[in-house]
Amino acid sequence: MYTYGSPIEIETDCQALRDTLMREKLNSHHSRWKESILARNIIDIRHRPGIENPVADALSRKWANRDRTEQDGSAWSVLADWEAPRGVIRDVFTVADTHAASHPLQALFADDLFFAPVIDYLLGYTVGDSIAERRRLAHRAEGFMIAEGKLWRVADTAARRVARTECIPTAQGFDLAMKVHAQNGHFNVESTKLKLSDRYFWPGMDTDCRSVILECPRCKSFGAPTRNSLLQPIRRTLPFALIAGDYLSLPDGKGGFKNVGLYVDVFSHFVWGTKLKSAGTAKTTIDSLSHIFHEHAVPDAFMADGGKHFRNDAVSDYCAANNVKHITTPAYSPWVNGLIEGSNKILLKILKRLCAPDHDADEGTVDPGDIPRNWPDHFDEALSMMNDRILIALKATPRELLFGRPFTRDQAIPDQLSETTASDADIHFAIADSIRWTAHLRSLQRAAQQKSSFEANSKIVHFRIGDLVQCCAGLRRCKSTRST
Repeated sequence: MYTYGSPIEIETDCQALRDTLMREKLNSHHSRWKESILARNIIDIRHRPGIENPVADALSRKWANRDRTEQDGSAWSVLADWEAPRGVIRDVFTVADTHAASHPLQALFADDLFFAPVIDYLLGYTVGDSIAERRRLAHRAEGFMIAEGKLWRVADTAARRVARTECIPTAQGFDLAMKVHAQNGHFNVESTKLKLSDRYFWPGMDTDCRSVILECPRCKSFGAPTRNSLLQPIRRTLPFALIAGDYLSLPDGKGGFKNVGLYVDVFSHFVWGTKLKSAGTAKTTIDSLSHIFHEHAVPDAFMADGGKHFRNDAVSDYCAANNVKHITTPAYSPWVNGLIEGSNKILLKILKRLCAPDHDADEGTVDPGDIPRNWPDHFDEALSMMNDRILIALKATPRELLFGRPFTRDQAIPDQLSETTASDADIHFAIADSIRWTAHLRSLQRAAQQKSSFEANSKIVHFRIGDLVQCCAGLRRCKSTRST
């Protein structure tokens, strides 16, 4: 009992005992006896003659030349069933099922698609998950912390009004927004969101605040007849987390152009494009990235395929110099970078329609070889149309998500421009933050729907011994074998 859990080293003057414990092949009785002894965390067994081990030798001679009694155990015999109780029963080891107490935050956010994985990761309940899954959860949990029994979102920049805000379940967002709206004078959407963002955070705050304004009985009865804040909200997110790039070959067009380089912001789906008179090279890639970096912002990561125009020392050094992570997608896996591949298809359809406006019907798939030679004249217009299309999943255009506000082509220029105040900046940050997380929540919901639809058509196949199966060794050869 006193040595339980500690490593033990045994020194014995019995060579036979040492040999028995070190031997691999034993009969069933000795094997069970050996397992019972070695279960005590014995790490080493050494033979030491009694003359060199006076302490143990004295213990073995303690009862020498003494009268035996019935209670000293000297008359006991070794039973064939050695596990039969005899003398003191060793019941030190006890096995019982233990259930970790559920954290209150897990119960509070149990049905929350956005916060539940974050809480599990912060509480350390993802130990058994794969390394890739833990990395994804670590990315999801970045910027969040648990303190004082609550989940907090920590400010990512010093420009935020508060250092941290309390996270609440998304399902409770509407009720909280209605309560704050009623307690603070039935203010408009911007003021309500600014008041909420100082203390609380949940994805979908922008949508809930707009719903509160529309459903508030007092605002519907006595509010302003027109609400510009609802019709034209200030939209801004945090794009440039990941930029994807690809090259697309087109027929020889006017001016000698025959290739285009496309770069897409993964969050906002905003597209940048460059017309080229030759095939893509490291220099053309660096020039395109330099334009994005200098004209807009430096992204956190850049992802492209393994083509020599992307995967080279020059591009890697340029990304490293700008502290941009360079990600190369696996070979023969275009679905990994599916957004840029989808953008290529959309560009081809728009170019074909612009070059041939009298075409009767749109085709499902457009072959790049079918694009007319005058495509360079419509390339910039095609990019503009792509950036102004409404994304069904995010319910906004790429241009709005990138720049944080809606755009109209015939928008009037005011006669006098007012200076931006600190209050305007706070409202802008609050609304932009809520818009970003609302779009993130919608993307998670769409991904969950696609996953559910995919798994509904994918059934698990159970094999039994004797079934004929096909075993593939890598990607080179396949052979048929019968399991045994």
